[in-house]
Amino acid sequence: MYASLLMLNLGPGMRLAGEKLADQFAAILKTLKGFK
Repeated sequence: MYASLLMLNLGPGMRLAGEKLADQFAAILKTLKGFK
């Protein structure tokens, strides 16, 4: 079993940009073998 944790520190007012980054990483991770 593998686990992955990604933390980003963003400045004030950067929530929308952070959510877009999280969506991009989630899409990439879902393509990896063994990801659930």
